[in-house]
Amino acid sequence: LSGYGPDVSIFRALFLSTGIYRELGEEWRFVSKGSEIADKGLGEVWQLAVDFWSKPSVDAKDLRTLFSTWQSSPFGIRRGIMPVLLASSFRGVGAQAQVFEDGIFVTDFKPETFERMLKVPQAFNILVPELKRDFVAFLDGLIDLFGGPKQKTGTGDRVRNAAQALMVWLKEMPQIARERGLHSKDVDDFVLALLDARDPTLLLSETLRKMWEISSFSDLLKKISESKVAIESIESAYFQKTMKALMKGVQGRPKENLNDVYRGWIGTLPGMTSSEFRQRYLTDRRAAGLISRVEQGYSSEDLLVMSLAELFAEKPLKFWNSSSLSVFEVNLHQTIRWMEDLADDIDLEIWRQSTDPTKDSPSAGGWIEKRVRSQFERVVQRLGKKEAKLFVEKMMESLGDGG
Repeated sequence: LSGYGPDVSIFRALFLSTGIYRELGEEWRFVSKGSEIADKGLGEVWQLAVDFWSKPSVDAKDLRTLFSTWQSSPFGIRRGIMPVLLASSFRGVGAQAQVFEDGIFVTDFKPETFERMLKVPQAFNILVPELKRDFVAFLDGLIDLFGGPKQKTGTGDRVRNAAQALMVWLKEMPQIARERGLHSKDVDDFVLALLDARDPTLLLSETLRKMWEISSFSDLLKKISESKVAIESIESAYFQKTMKALMKGVQGRPKENLNDVYRGWIGTLPGMTSSEFRQRYLTDRRAAGLISRVEQGYSSEDLLVMSLAELFAEKPLKFWNSSSLSVFEVNLHQTIRWMEDLADDIDLEIWRQSTDPTKDSPSAGGWIEKRVRSQFERVVQRLGKKEAKLFVEKMMESLGDGG
C-alpha cells in the first residue's frame, strides 16, 4: 500500500499504529498473540480472532459467536471493521482452519469472502482440526510430491495446500488419465475420491485410508505416490498400445520406424502412381486421411502416431476413454482391409490391361502375387514345404476348372 487513500489510512490506524502489524525479525507480519499488542483491550480482541482460526476444536465453529463477543461489552467493536479483522487474523496466524460456505470448501479467499462472513455467518462452517505429528508429516509429503507451496514452521494451512496441490495436479492431467476403466480399481477409486471430495480434511485423514484399508499415513503416502505414477503414465501406455496396433496393421516390425513402414506399405499399393487408380483409394474418408498423413512426412513417428490415433479413434489421444482403443483398432483394421481389397481389384485390372499378361512385372499382378506368396510362406512355416505343396494342390483341385 502506498499514497494517502482510505485503504492506507485504515491500515495505518488499525494495524501499524496499534502494533498488530510490525517488523518481527527480518520480515513484516501480523502478530500471532494478543499479548504482543500494547493496548490490552485490543490485544484481547485480536486474541479472540487468533483462537477462532487456530485453536483446534472437535465441533464446527460459529462466526456468530465471535461477532457477538466482539460487539458485546467490554469490546464494542463496530461491524464495519469486522471483515478487516477477520481477514487479517486469518492471514496472520496461518490458520489450519477449513472454511466451508454453503457446504462447499473455500479455496480462494477474497475481500468479499470475509464480507459475506459478516452478512450471512450462518452460511459458513469453520473447522479447525488437530493435526497430529504423523498426519503433518503426511501432508508435508503430499505437498512435496504434488508440488504444493512450501511451509514455514508453525505457519500455513497444510491441509488446504496439500488438497489444492492434489486437485491442481488432477486438473492438469489429460482426460484419458481421469477416465474410469483404464486403471486398476484402486487407482480408479482414488481418482473418483478426489473428484467427489468436499471436505479435504476428511479426504486426507480418513476417506483414502478407509477406501484402501490402510492404517498408517506413511503407507498411505506410498499408495498415493504409486497411484500418481500410474495416472501420469496412462497416456504413454496407450500411446505404446496405439503404436503396436499400427505396426501390426501392416505387419511392421517393432524396431522399424513407423513413418518408413507406412510409406513403404502405401508405396506397394498398385496404381498409386496413376491419378485414375489413386483417386479410388481416396474415396474412403479414413483411407484418404491415412494416405495424406503418411505422405505429409511428419518429423517424428510420435507425431504420426498421435495424428493417426485421432483419425481412427475420432478424438485426440489425450481425450480417449475406456472404449477408444477398441474403436481405434476396429477402424484401423477395417480401413487397411478395405485398402488391401481395393488393391487386389486394381492389381487385377492392371494385370488384365497389360500387353503381355505372362510377363513377370511388378506393375502387373505383383501386389496379389506378393500377398499370395506371403500367405503361402506362412503355410510352409507351419506344415513344411512338402505338406504345404499338397495342401495347395488339394485346394486348387477343390476349385475345379472355374471357367
